Amino acid sequence: MEIVERIKNLCNTENITIKELERIIQISNGSIRHWNEKTPSVERVLLVADHFNVSLDWLVTGKESGNLTSEEQLLVDHYRGQMTEEGATL
Repeated sequence: MEIVERIKNLCNTENITIKELERIIQISNGSIRHWNEKTPSVERVLLVADHFNVSLDWLVTGKESGNLTSEEQLLVDHYRGQMTEEGATL
């Protein structure tokens, strides 16, 4: 399952659509649906993770950090590296 599918499932648990989520977290309408093809910014992924109170690891990979493959861990580390470079906190 990819990130958009995980977000769809989370939206279903709150009985909202992706479009409504985008409005709630104030990101461009239709942008989440493209995240499987185009890597989203860390800020946007964090907005979604914070909204649903899920970890960045889980949202990006579908697993918590203790259960990641080396490739999945690199992806999470990449996002975390961007956060550090941009001055965001974990």
